[in-house]
Amino acid sequence: MAKYGKGLNKEIVDAINRGEIQNPFGIQDVILFTKNRGWNISLRHIGASLSNGCGRDCNGSRIKYFERFYHGAYRLDPKFIIKK
Repeated sequence: MAKYGKGLNKEIVDAINRGEIQNPFGIQDVILFTKNRGWNISLRHIGASLSNGCGRDCNGSRIKYFERFYHGAYRLDPKFIIKK
C-alpha cells in the first residue's frame, strides 16, 4: 500500500499532467507540492523516490517515470505525458 496517495512518484506524474508541477522540475517543486497536500515527507524520502523513479533495479521491477534532465532537475518520461 502506498504511503502517500497512489505513491509519491505516481502523484508527481499526475501533478505534472494537471499542471501543478511544471516539467522539468526539481526537488523544491516536489517539496512544495507535498506541503500543499499536507504530507510531511522528508527530503531523504523525496530524493530516494525520485532516484528510484529514474531507473530500473536489477530485476526491472521499478518503473522509469523520470529522466535526469540536468544536475538537480528531472523531467517526466514522455510516455507518461497525457496529451490535452
